[in-house]
Amino acid sequence: MEVSKEDGLSVEEIGSMEYKKSVESLQIGLILLGYELPRFGVDGLFGPETEKAVDKFINDNEIEVKDDSTSTATPEMMVILIEKLKSEGIKRVFSITSIRNCG
Repeated sequence: MEVSKEDGLSVEEIGSMEYKKSVESLQIGLILLGYELPRFGVDGLFGPETEKAVDKFINDNEIEVKDDSTSTATPEMMVILIEKLKSEGIKRVFSITSIRNCG
């Protein structure tokens, strides 16, 4: 998975996926906000199911994306996700470290 402070989290190819705590946190946040991961749930892998939920979150929240980064959970998207969770009264899903590192 290509992960960096600048790029964020992005979809991995099936067969070469690695568990990432930051992806697990992302998945928990998405589920808490009503985005479904019906087949695999929270597994820490950024596959097609998580990609679909991220894309829906980005579209639902009218988050501007750069080039072809629709399926990337950018640091900016993560901040919006956390703000949404807080506005719903949900706290402590993400730590400051996981936001900064996104991986």
